[in-house]
Amino acid sequence: VISGSHGKTSTTSLLGHLLVSSGLNPTIISGGIMSNFGQNIHLTDSNYVVVEADESDGTIFKLSPSYLIYLNVDKEHLDYYKSFSSLKNQIRNFILKTSKKSKVIINNDDKFLNTMNSLSPNIITFGKKIKSDYNYRNIKLSKNKSIFDFYKKNDLIHEKISSPLLGEHNILNLISALAVINELD
Repeated sequence: VISGSHGKTSTTSLLGHLLVSSGLNPTIISGGIMSNFGQNIHLTDSNYVVVEADESDGTIFKLSPSYLIYLNVDKEHLDYYKSFSSLKNQIRNFILKTSKKSKVIINNDDKFLNTMNSLSPNIITFGKKIKSDYNYRNIKLSKNKSIFDFYKKNDLIHEKISSPLLGEHNILNLISALAVINELD
C-alpha cells in the first residue's frame, strides 16, 4: 500500500513497474493512468497487489498491508478529520498497528513521519538524510533526467541510477519503491 499526501500515484506506478519487470507481475490499482499500461489498473493472478490508498475517508485504515509506504503527511482532508492533529493520530495509530506484523517504509525527511522512525523494528526509513535506512547521494539533476546513487545505510546498492523523472521529489518516490524491492530481495 502506498499512501501520503503527495506522490502516491507516481510511486504506485513506479513500484508496480519494478515488480512487473522483476517477474512478480502484481495487480496494480492506481489513482491515475499508468503510462506503461494505459489505464489505472493492471489485473493479474499474482499473489502480489500494489494499491494506492488515500486517507480522504479513512478507508485506508481498514487495510492490512504486508508493506506500507508512507510518503509524507500534509494538512489534507481536514473536512473528514476535523483537525490536523486528528489526522496525524490516525496515521500514527495505523503505522504502529501495521508495523507489528508488516514492514512500514516511511519518509525520514518528513517532519511528522520522522517522529516514528524508532517506534518499531519493522519501521524502515528512506530519504536524503544519510541516517535513513535507504538514502540517495551524488545527485545530478538535468533538464531530461535525474541521476543518483542508492544506498542502504552506508552500503552502496546501486550506482548512477538514471531516471527520466525530474526532480528530487521523484528521486524520493523512487527510493521508497526501491526500498520495497530491496526488502523483497
